[in-house]
Amino acid sequence: MQTRNVILTAVGAVALGYLINKLIQTQRDVSVVRRKTSREEDVDMTIDDSFPASDPPSWSSGNIH
Repeated sequence: MQTRNVILTAVGAVALGYLINKLIQTQRDVSVVRRKTSREEDVDMTIDDSFPASDPPSWSSGNIH
């Protein structure tokens, strides 16, 4: 009976360690996604702020009317 308890405790500890590792990895993945989103927001804001300067010149055929 004592050997069984030791084995069950060891299996439980391994399972708990696995779950904690998965939780930590998930938190890291979420923070990476948040950082990417923040960077994308910075790029979007920069593009929006430069809107008038980013417009291409209007096309002209060169004919004077």
